[in-house]
Amino acid sequence: MRTSEHFERPAILLAAVLAAAIAVCGCGAAGGNVSFGGAQDMGQFKQILAEGEIPSTLTLDANGFFSEHYIQLPEPDCGQVLCAHASLAIDDYFVGDEKVTLVGVSINSPLGPEDIDPAPVDLAVVVDTSGSMVAEDKIIYAREGLHTLVDEMSAGDRLAIISYDTTVRTVLELSEITVDNVQAVHSLIGEIEASGATNIYEGLERGFLTVLEAAEPGRTARVILLSDGQASVGVTAAAAIQEMAYRFILDGVGLTTVGVGTDADAFLLEGLATLGNGNYYFLESVQAIGEVFVQELLYFLSTVAFDVRLELRFNPAYQILRAYGWDYELDYYLNTVRVTIPSVSIASRSGDEHEARRGGGSSFFVELRPDVDVADLGDFGIHEVADVYLDYRPADSDSDESQTTDIDNPNEPGQIDPDGSHYSAPWAEKGYAVFNLFEGLFRVCSAATRNYHQALFLLEQLQASAEAWNESRDDEDVRADLILLAQFAHNLEAKGADASKYDPDPYGTCASAGRGGAGLAVLALLGLLLARCRRVPF
Repeated sequence: MRTSEHFERPAILLAAVLAAAIAVCGCGAAGGNVSFGGAQDMGQFKQILAEGEIPSTLTLDANGFFSEHYIQLPEPDCGQVLCAHASLAIDDYFVGDEKVTLVGVSINSPLGPEDIDPAPVDLAVVVDTSGSMVAEDKIIYAREGLHTLVDEMSAGDRLAIISYDTTVRTVLELSEITVDNVQAVHSLIGEIEASGATNIYEGLERGFLTVLEAAEPGRTARVILLSDGQASVGVTAAAAIQEMAYRFILDGVGLTTVGVGTDADAFLLEGLATLGNGNYYFLESVQAIGEVFVQELLYFLSTVAFDVRLELRFNPAYQILRAYGWDYELDYYLNTVRVTIPSVSIASRSGDEHEARRGGGSSFFVELRPDVDVADLGDFGIHEVADVYLDYRPADSDSDESQTTDIDNPNEPGQIDPDGSHYSAPWAEKGYAVFNLFEGLFRVCSAATRNYHQALFLLEQLQASAEAWNESRDDEDVRADLILLAQFAHNLEAKGADASKYDPDPYGTCASAGRGGAGLAVLALLGLLLARCRRVPF
């Protein structure tokens, strides 16, 4: 329980706080990476592995994976609320023997949550109490999350708790949590039980109506939806649920979603969170309860910018293969990738050494292929790779701010340093590793749908490459990834996988194809599959 001092929220205008923070910290002494929202973890993937099963590609979301990896960026000393950092990495793929040319963009801010005085919040938590929540102690996870959330509420904030199974019930009317009623609220939470079916539509609608009917100027309204399965009664179509939610979102109500259990409808929950400028989390462990509920309350209110637009314009000598990390628009004619992000908030992690995996901040990567035969480079010089443009509206302003940066390569397209690699910045090395771990895991999951032997063959390559990369770096996130890879290998072996039984080139025709020739057809198929890892715009 917070002490009485935590029930004091200074009445400082956000604009003043932002200006003062930038002036005092010199745009670099504080702050951290930022989150784009959407998926914030790979919890479902991890739980499937923990249960001895083989995860599918649908459980791997690029933004969620990247958010579990902290990348130490340069100081945010650009003099603005957001600072974009772009880099180039050229090195070997972790899986295969070809080179990857990778552009990475991450954003940080001189501001931290302590620099922002958010408006009081009206928060409705809509909890699935259907019968399936009894299995795997999921209802216990939900209750523990609610207890944690109650203890983290600040003065002036109001909380409502709504449960839904076959029917919908209001467990707690929208109320301010005080030292006088906090124990009574905890008692109500302790009485929540699970039974019946799953009426997501009516439960979510009740949550939206609860905060919208109590709306007051100067207060933030948000709903947190927790579910462990598919909608089974009432309105069950995902499109109808999203349409209903979007109407309330347009009225200014934010939405964050939490999945629990491997049967949770991740596609629906993530889509809803994206619509509502919120985060999607998955509770895979007891530890995740505290991470998610405390983190969400503290950090979804620390929004620093809205209407973020990121544009990468590439030299015609570099062909765009695919992008990872957020929904994007690809303009082949202009050789440009555009990304639109509704809002960004301060990520919770401030360093690599951190108890939790979530909260590392979001990144965006574009995989390229050098094209040495291009004669007309347009406005680009031979050593230029891309121009990066960032536009956004600070949370305290009605006017947009913008930045421009570029990415250069000291070598000409298709050439590399004598040691076989090139990194334009120190932090590009971690980005390169994170990208390769995601790309490798995706390839393993995809192969596992066809051939367990092939999946294990690829996985062993991924393990060896990740271990070699981390040997001299001892990165905490990659160490955790290696544990997951070992669990994945164990699960495959338990199902009869034997890497020695897979022949990667049974006809002897593709040994030199790599990612060219016949390999391009494979990559084209992989590109289509990878598109499913990105968030789908509704």
